[in-house]
Amino acid sequence: MKTIKIYSHAHYGDIFYSRILINALSPHFNIEYYHSQSGLVLNDLPNVSEFNHIPSNFNRYSNDNKNGLVNAWIGHSGEYLNNGKGCNFNNHFKLVQKVCDDLQIKIGDPLDYLPYVNYDNLLSTTNIKEKIDSIKIKFDKIILFCDGNVRSGQSENFDFNPIISNLSNRYKNYLFISTNNVFNSDNVISLNPHITNCSPDLLEISYISTFCDVIIGRSSGPFCYTHTSDNFYDTQKTFISFTHMKYEGTFLEDTKCKNIWSNNFNIESILKTIEDNL
Repeated sequence: MKTIKIYSHAHYGDIFYSRILINALSPHFNIEYYHSQSGLVLNDLPNVSEFNHIPSNFNRYSNDNKNGLVNAWIGHSGEYLNNGKGCNFNNHFKLVQKVCDDLQIKIGDPLDYLPYVNYDNLLSTTNIKEKIDSIKIKFDKIILFCDGNVRSGQSENFDFNPIISNLSNRYKNYLFISTNNVFNSDNVISLNPHITNCSPDLLEISYISTFCDVIIGRSSGPFCYTHTSDNFYDTQKTFISFTHMKYEGTFLEDTKCKNIWSNNFNIESILKTIEDNL
């Protein structure tokens, strides 16, 4: 197969959502993917070569699709974000359609290209599953807090710590997992180093999210990595998002999981929204 070059000057979440584009192109090309973030976040994909640098001639605000140089960042052209719904699935798929049109590639149902992670290709999954299995038998539910800050203004960077502390003190039968902070509690654990013990651990967070009953976040990188087809089609899963724009929190409108969204960043309101949906 021919090789195509994909790149993104954006953050981890944007790189994850560009899997939609990778899913459309990978049957037709070997892919070289260039980004400026640290670590490997595409190494589960067998025909993708990942590079942690972007050549100087890969323009942030343009593309050269027809010549095999594809800008995966949805913000590089205003045409993909002009409907007021932000970085949601439908807007990402508009970019995919444009790239595939330029490359004369036929594509099918948009939902066939939802982001997913090949967990079987990750060396860490067996160890993580053993840890999660040993923990979850002690609790009725697992609640995942993707509590890191957002880097592109999708939400307010409010403090999740008092919210987690409040809930964990009152719901001792639930396990609360934090992707970002460290707590001293029997029913709150931080992912790194207690479970993942690597950095970046975004693919591992994605895998851990498949074991969780409730996933809470605000469009940070870790939260984006939980937006997989596995989770979207899990009828027992609940997503709770806090973002300025609804569709950057929910990402996909047509899901089988439960989606709760709020743009009220008052701590008491956030606490109530979460508690009502545990």
